[in-house]
Amino acid sequence: MTGIGGRLRRAAAAARAAFDALAPRERTLVAAGGALVVLALGVRVGLAARDDLAALRRRVAAAERELAEVRALAARLGPPAGAAPADVPLVSRLERAAERVVGRERIAGIVPADERTPDAGLALRVSGVSLAEVVRLLHALEVEPPALGVTALELTRRPDDPGRFGLRVAVAPDGVGAP
Repeated sequence: MTGIGGRLRRAAAAARAAFDALAPRERTLVAAGGALVVLALGVRVGLAARDDLAALRRRVAAAERELAEVRALAARLGPPAGAAPADVPLVSRLERAAERVVGRERIAGIVPADERTPDAGLALRVSGVSLAEVVRLLHALEVEPPALGVTALELTRRPDDPGRFGLRVAVAPDGVGAP
């Protein structure tokens, strides 16, 4: 037992023997001093954790601001110069139109409109939209060059908020199948 563990055990035994040799009053003072050291270390660790958390929050906020700037610049630039609107995939056109109207956070999903025939188009599911947003979204789908033909529309009222709806809208590529 000449390793670190043996030395630690001997040191702990010596400290315990020295503590036992103290008078009761001295033991109380040593215990109070130890408690203060532990409390000071706890406060120090807590303050360091708080400062690290604040720094992380500032970094996240800065990254979010930078992302918003990049998105704004990308929206201003539009599609690549050589790309015709028909070259942009249907899912990208549908997502871009929905994102402009209702925002990315309320897009619940984009799936094939008909699982049996994947080329039939896509279905967009959006949660918590108002009727005005539904109208703006349908208008955006119609004017997005080339137009996305709406083949099905389903609105479901939310029981917790009657002014908001769940929306499922199916679109066909390049306006095919539009009424």
